[in-house]
Amino acid sequence: MSSQLTRILKKAVAIEEESFKLYTLAQEKAKLASSKVFLKQLADTEMEHKRKLVGIMENKAQLLNLGGQKGKLEDLKIVDYMKDIARLSDDASYQEILTYAAQREKRTHDHYVSLAERFQGTSVGDLFEKLAEEELKHKMELEKEYDDNLLREN
Repeated sequence: MSSQLTRILKKAVAIEEESFKLYTLAQEKAKLASSKVFLKQLADTEMEHKRKLVGIMENKAQLLNLGGQKGKLEDLKIVDYMKDIARLSDDASYQEILTYAAQREKRTHDHYVSLAERFQGTSVGDLFEKLAEEELKHKMELEKEYDDNLLREN
């Protein structure tokens, strides 16, 4: 595996670890039990992404075993027009955490799309295409959580 690809995969692992930490923090701020379960599922998914990426770094042949569905996902675009939250404060509200998380998933999606295009036609490109879809799915789920539990409260 090239050193360039190893660096890219290590960065992707770091992104997944940061997302895991974010969703773990958000679980503490969530008031509804259903929100806590939802955020735990997201955290678990990020750890699964990390596991896959580390596995590929250890054995590139694992790229061949990647599954995943392709399909059109609905992008609610709720956070696309909100002011970017650059950093979360220690006392961030659940609303701020959801906004930040959805914006972060969008940035991660865009990053993975650019990597998929860069490695288009290769198994590495396919990997990043699948990861990009997963991140867009997370954004959609976060925006749905925001819509269901915050917008409807107001």
